[in-house]
Amino acid sequence: MMDLLLLTPAITEKERLYNNYVFVAGENDIQFDKIGRLVMIESVPKTIQEINKILLSVVGSHPEDERYGTILDSLIGEKLTYQIKNIIINEIINSIDFLNEQNQDNPDSDSFITELISVDIRSNDNPNVILVDIYMKLESGKTIGVGLTLWR
Repeated sequence: MMDLLLLTPAITEKERLYNNYVFVAGENDIQFDKIGRLVMIESVPKTIQEINKILLSVVGSHPEDERYGTILDSLIGEKLTYQIKNIIINEIINSIDFLNEQNQDNPDSDSFITELISVDIRSNDNPNVILVDIYMKLESGKTIGVGLTLWR
């Protein structure tokens, strides 16, 4: 299945490490090709986009499924304790489970996440910023990375 492209091309070498696209809040929009057709994506870029959309959406904000989204926005500004890190990891796991449930009938092996390899959560100099790097393995064997910057 294809989706509209909402990703931004990767700029830094770190962003290019696992994929050539990133999802950056406020910088993504529907994209058009040179002759005005909507740019569609599938496979790895679509999976990256889908997991980012779930992680960055507020739980309950989707009109068709109240489970879509996370509570990550409510954690911004909190001191980054062990408990907060565990909540973030649980939200990531729930988002992966939700995405896999939605893709259970999709024959594309790049649409199913089989393993959460690592999650790196750290704070920034700004207490209202949480940086999260997520590395996952797809059913196809490919590894993808997703970076989130959560701020208010």
